[in-house]
Amino acid sequence: MKYKNYDPWVKKMIIDSGNPNLFPELNIPRTTALYWVKHSKNKKVITNDVAESYERRLKELEAKLCKERAKVQVLSAFIKSYISVKSFNSCRFKRERKRIVQLILSIGHWLSIKDSLHLLGLHKKTFSRWRAEVQGCQHIGFRKCPIKSKNQLTYNEQTILYQLATDKKYESYSVKSLQWMAIRERKLCCSYDTWLKYIKKFGINRNDFQKKVRPKLTGVRAECVNQLWHMDVSEFKLATGEKFYLQMIVDNYSRYIVDWNLSSFKNARDSVGLLKNAIKKMKTDNLSLMSDGGGENCNSSVRALLSGRGIQHQIVGCNIKYSNSMIEYFFRKLKTTFLRKKILKSEIELRNKIKAFVKLFNMKVPISALDGRTPNEVHKSLCDTDFYLKDYLDFKLVAEELRSLVNSRCVPFSRVSPSNNCQMFR
Repeated sequence: MKYKNYDPWVKKMIIDSGNPNLFPELNIPRTTALYWVKHSKNKKVITNDVAESYERRLKELEAKLCKERAKVQVLSAFIKSYISVKSFNSCRFKRERKRIVQLILSIGHWLSIKDSLHLLGLHKKTFSRWRAEVQGCQHIGFRKCPIKSKNQLTYNEQTILYQLATDKKYESYSVKSLQWMAIRERKLCCSYDTWLKYIKKFGINRNDFQKKVRPKLTGVRAECVNQLWHMDVSEFKLATGEKFYLQMIVDNYSRYIVDWNLSSFKNARDSVGLLKNAIKKMKTDNLSLMSDGGGENCNSSVRALLSGRGIQHQIVGCNIKYSNSMIEYFFRKLKTTFLRKKILKSEIELRNKIKAFVKLFNMKVPISALDGRTPNEVHKSLCDTDFYLKDYLDFKLVAEELRSLVNSRCVPFSRVSPSNNCQMFR
């Protein structure tokens, strides 16, 4: 417990007079004053002459106090009359703002910040902004406090965003997928533009940003699962120079990778085997297959298999105007993110990497076009769309309210320092 300190002169006068009520305006507890009188070893009996001298001294001090108050009033009136508030706000140089902040803080023992600001005619929001700029936030490594609005991400939310965006485990995720993954796992709820803003602010280098702005084109879209499949093949080259070919079938509606095959040649036999395995796994009523005009796709064996099961074959650039870009997206994603900077020396390593990618994409990666659901959830109807969207909106509302509450305690909005949950971004 910390006791209040009183002026030694006041204490001496009470002891000498023996009167505990000598200074009623100081609100000294009676028990405290009696304790001073009772336990003092230097008691003096005050005569009338001494009492008169004390009284005369008090009157002199009161006159001095009135004079100082008058000086303060005159100074305050002069500042407000001849030095406008605009001149304070137009302090363009940081050293000027720093000098004003240090002056106000240095006299804080004698004059409160509120009284100093009132004397100078400076708004407290302006002073809070200057103070945050000059001193910085003690809990983070920024020279300038980054929280300027109550609806911004809090320090903890910014930390979570930074950790997710730099985690090597999620380097194959797009920013959209990261956004929905954070929402699904109840880690962070914010918009796609907010993710881009902070990724740029933190200087995080990700490979899924488009450098060229191209017109948005909508390709062919199925209305249900297993209505339209895409089939294509892509070439992979190992560190030894050996080439392998990955053939894949993807469902248009759910983006689900139905089946895939890796071989050292492109031929009709592999295409027929891949289609047979895929057809065994799924229901193929009213199914259409889209592929390019390569020899591995357009041949008598493939036509016989498809016609025998009532599957319509659409050739890109021949009897359909749309491209096969949906399955080409998977190949690009696999090569540019998942296999980026990885040196593969054998077919087994390549096959294991492709297997891990297919499992990750089907089961874990949320897709923006699917409202944040995974391909497996949509393909197998494991998630109710209305319930999922309602749950997302409820989480978003709670996150926004909590964010406003936490940010309202920050330096620019309150005199209370930020919480200890602030983290430094390295």
